[in-house]
Amino acid sequence: MTFIKSALLLSALFSSSVFAAVRVEGTIVAIDKEAQTYSIKEKSTGELHNFKLANNTKVSVNRKRHSDLSKVEVGDKAVFKQRAKKQKTSTRVSALVQSVDKTNKTITFVNNDSGTVQTMRYSLGRSEDKLQAGKKFVFELSGKNVKTLSSL
Repeated sequence: MTFIKSALLLSALFSSSVFAAVRVEGTIVAIDKEAQTYSIKEKSTGELHNFKLANNTKVSVNRKRHSDLSKVEVGDKAVFKQRAKKQKTSTRVSALVQSVDKTNKTITFVNNDSGTVQTMRYSLGRSEDKLQAGKKFVFELSGKNVKTLSSL
């Protein structure tokens, strides 16, 4: 939570993609400081939103950080922000290297699982010297990049 002038900001970061980005602006209408729960009546819709203070919720009042709701009062103007943390996903694939472009740091390989030919950027550090056309590897793919490799 961050107060900007006399406003309260509550923000949380969730690591699940189930949660979408949310912003609720309104007035604190209820607080249970022992249970660390609070309710905000949304300014634009009048809808009541109930929240439980999570370990990763930031609480700031008048630009000073707090670890709980002790400085928050019923009637305070509040903004709750929740944003979803992007999950980093990676996939391991068995592959046959077709070509390596060390200048542009790209590798072209045949994905043995799907049979598709793929060209991706790589960042392998010292492992780069192992890359050679015609060799089989297991690559860890993250987004559009090859992150790690092991020889087959």
